[in-house]
Amino acid sequence: MRSEEIVFGRIALMGDAAFVGRPHVGMGVTKAGDEAMSLTRHIAEFGATPDALNAYGNEHLKLDQQVVARAQYLRRYMQAQGSKGIRDSDDLKKNANTVMAETAIDLSELLAQGKAVPESVH
Repeated sequence: MRSEEIVFGRIALMGDAAFVGRPHVGMGVTKAGDEAMSLTRHIAEFGATPDALNAYGNEHLKLDQQVVARAQYLRRYMQAQGSKGIRDSDDLKKNANTVMAETAIDLSELLAQGKAVPESVH
């Protein structure tokens, strides 16, 4: 699930209320902590005002939309791995290790560049 807006006057959505990236992305706790720190930083700068919430929204809306897009991409990728008809447990284990090596990466640079999903699958 993804939101098109996360700030509504004096109300801001955070965490899973705004974006559910699914467990296979492994970003739930990281995202929640990052959002809390971001909101704290903006409140320290602007006070407990709508300006602080707007700054939070401007920082996180597109970033969190990318997290959800990445989750959707990984779901499609992992489903494709299981659709090859492989039923042998050794092959499945090897396949799971390959999938982890290809998907368990540091996304921080990709997120900063707006490239959490490869361009060929947009």
